Amino acid sequence: MDDEGKSVVAPFVAKEKYDVNGQKMLINYPIVIGTDEAADRFGGIMGYPTSFLISRSGKQIMKFQGPPDLDIIQKAIESSD
Repeated sequence: MDDEGKSVVAPFVAKEKYDVNGQKMLINYPIVIGTDEAADRFGGIMGYPTSFLISRSGKQIMKFQGPPDLDIIQKAIESSD
């Protein structure tokens, strides 16, 4: 969710690096820029960060408000279709 959209988000994603096991890495997954309409379709967003875990078939598996617990995400991924 960004009012300025792709023109601001894309350069940030292209340059921002994160520490992954001691190595600085770029984001290596798709980034979706949300809209209020999209947020409403997923049950609304009460605050940031809000993350959604979506299965390959497009089914919403989990919704996380605040920083998600990586162990819970891992278990959800392993048990999804």
